[in-house]
Amino acid sequence: MKILLRIGTLLILLGVLVISGEKIYACACDYNNKKLEAEINSIKVEDISYKIANDELVYNDKMYKDKYEKEILTRKNNESYKIIKIEGTTIGANYHYEGYMAVIYDPSKVKIAKSSGAGVEGYTYGETLDTISKNNNAVIAMNAGGFYDPNWNSSGGIPHGPVIIDGKIDTNFRRGDEGGGIIGFNYDNQLVLKNMSAEEAIKEGIRDAVDWGPFLIVNGKNQYKDIDHYTWACQRTVIGQRKDGIVLMLVIDGLQKHSHGVSHADTAAIMERYGAVNAANLDGGTSTSMTVNHKFINNPWNGYRRTTRRLPNAWIMKK
Repeated sequence: MKILLRIGTLLILLGVLVISGEKIYACACDYNNKKLEAEINSIKVEDISYKIANDELVYNDKMYKDKYEKEILTRKNNESYKIIKIEGTTIGANYHYEGYMAVIYDPSKVKIAKSSGAGVEGYTYGETLDTISKNNNAVIAMNAGGFYDPNWNSSGGIPHGPVIIDGKIDTNFRRGDEGGGIIGFNYDNQLVLKNMSAEEAIKEGIRDAVDWGPFLIVNGKNQYKDIDHYTWACQRTVIGQRKDGIVLMLVIDGLQKHSHGVSHADTAAIMERYGAVNAANLDGGTSTSMTVNHKFINNPWNGYRRTTRRLPNAWIMKK
């Protein structure tokens, strides 16, 4: 009996120790939790949001969609124009071409200028591009519309199709064989490409225009996008405009060692590359020429030698 009492007493003592241990452990945990909570509450919470001050926004360079966009939009000292050298290979063949693109930032300065002797009655004559440039105080000049040229031996004085200058019909001789129509700027300084008469063009507010073609890009759609094979190439002249209003004037040399020439598909691709939403082909071949401050920058060519052809009119950028 004594043994049983001793065993019972021993079990009771063990139970008390276990319960006490649990309480001690529980108390220790409770103490640790309270200590941790106190430490957390003592931490000062700082505002880690960062407000950018204006003087901290320093950019070393702008982001551009591609290198062509960068070439167009980078300007020094708010320049009114820039000249970009253009090089490439023809679509569908490995023929090299070279030329120049004039980038004109203010489309209101782009106008049609004509030869002093251009007309459709009596004796007419064209003038070389540098002469037209000098006579009109131009910074940039580029040949524009085609002209009546029987046997390729005319004086370049009778322009094909309507010619509109400062909102008035200057001449309106029969249209040439090139498909297209009116290529001109309205009073909102937007390039308009539309097959319409001279009278219709005046009603639509066209201020300066010639008639030629074909149209290469119309409302952002490349008319020669599906051509992936080589087509006939020669010297080409093109005018176009970007969505932001910047005017692009392009001349590509042809039939020479340094430049084979380009097709309509090539020029359409070039203008599309540089962001033109509207672009049209102008008179090409020997007429293709561009001057900057009355000096030729490309190499006009008549098939076997450098030459300067007499023209009825030109696209110019006024000072």
